[in-house]
Amino acid sequence: MNSPINPEADKRLVHELSATAEELIHQHDKVARTWDSQDVVPWENAVNYNPSFEWSPEIYPLDQGVRSALYVNELTEINLPYYTNTLLMHAPDNHPLVEWSRRWTSEEWRHSDAILNWIRLTGAYNPHEMETGRVAQMRSGDVPQPGSTAELICYTIMQELATAVAHRNTAKHLDKERGGRKMLGIVAGDEMLHHRFYLELGKAALQIDPDTMMIAFKNQYLDFAMPGLSIPNFAEHAQAIARADIYSEKHFHEEVVMPVIESLGLFAIEGLSSEATQAQERIMGRSSRFERRLQKIAEKERNT
Repeated sequence: MNSPINPEADKRLVHELSATAEELIHQHDKVARTWDSQDVVPWENAVNYNPSFEWSPEIYPLDQGVRSALYVNELTEINLPYYTNTLLMHAPDNHPLVEWSRRWTSEEWRHSDAILNWIRLTGAYNPHEMETGRVAQMRSGDVPQPGSTAELICYTIMQELATAVAHRNTAKHLDKERGGRKMLGIVAGDEMLHHRFYLELGKAALQIDPDTMMIAFKNQYLDFAMPGLSIPNFAEHAQAIARADIYSEKHFHEEVVMPVIESLGLFAIEGLSSEATQAQERIMGRSSRFERRLQKIAEKERNT
């Protein structure tokens, strides 16, 4: 059960993060790559077919897990309007986080556009099923809704990194000739820059109010879910993606949670309130149980 975040503490945190957010935006602008989604799609290699009537898996033979990853990755990216709305709900007027949210939106839009154009170009996924999934996903309006800015920061630190991992691991399964590896690599690079923004914002927030941030991280870690659970047949696709070694609980623990915990130094923070100390202990306990569970699964797989 989530622990409530004190609204006044959260409000003070947002106010005190203003200068840091503004500086992080300037840093982001210095390293962010400007690119056009149409420039990363190899139009010269377009498959000549009528996608409404003639699509088949043979057009671009792929493991089902890779195809599922393309489907889930695209539908996750395309749900952008709801994410933007969520971000802006926690950004006070004239706060740098408003500017960041809009900048983030403009950069994220390229991802869904590039991936969808590439899928249509190469025939990597059934376009009719993709459109049906898009409509269902966007009609649901079902996206994570952190209840405070502190929780939003903690969620996005993990979510942006998880998205980068999923794109990067999907890219490894695609050939260079059709351009998918390069395209998803560029998208993953963007996601890492977004992750860096939120990670540095989180570090600053921990310096300001470690109690509130520890509780917020515990809330988001224990209930973490990627923003794609409303995608049609999500569980089936998630299983295929895990079997393809693209994204699973193992990736979440080893490539997302533990690096974030280490970067934030959550286990080394001292002098916390009793409630924040309990939150810290629950984070430690959950991560340890996760590690033991993964070890047992690995041992079972080695013995079969």
